[in-house]
Amino acid sequence: MTVVVGGANRYFRIGLVAGILAILADFLLELALLRQLSVFNTGLGLWVFASQFLVAAALLLILVVVGSFACMTVHRSSGTRKPWIVYYIILGLAIFGAFTSGMNIGLSLDVKYSTYLGKAGIDYLNLQYLGGAVIWTALALTALFMLSDPRVSPGVGQDGKRHL
Repeated sequence: MTVVVGGANRYFRIGLVAGILAILADFLLELALLRQLSVFNTGLGLWVFASQFLVAAALLLILVVVGSFACMTVHRSSGTRKPWIVYYIILGLAIFGAFTSGMNIGLSLDVKYSTYLGKAGIDYLNLQYLGGAVIWTALALTALFMLSDPRVSPGVGQDGKRHL
């Protein structure tokens, strides 16, 4: 017998909001701690931090959406809230794993940066990312790829002005 439980959508929204808030808390905590390191006080270091965090945030966001949907489905069909307990435990462990991974990446990057800068006078980030040219090239190629879509074309709108 299937029991229809009302309010399961409310739990889904609560699961999404809790997951997004956990991701934001992870970001702010990592940012506050890693800004104390010399490598992340440079403009290029912040780009590296942002790119590393976006990879982790994308994976965590997939977990949040899929986990909330799965728990809502089980909650709706069975009427029990036990899947939500499991979801929050898994979410907490995933956020902790992302935090420790981000800190590990940040600390290992700072060790390389400080060692190369202090011993040899070489700016490791500028050398590895070619002074930011790698990042700007990736952004430009992404923009060109998006604008190469044949559906994006200039035309005259109903107001008589040119639009994309």
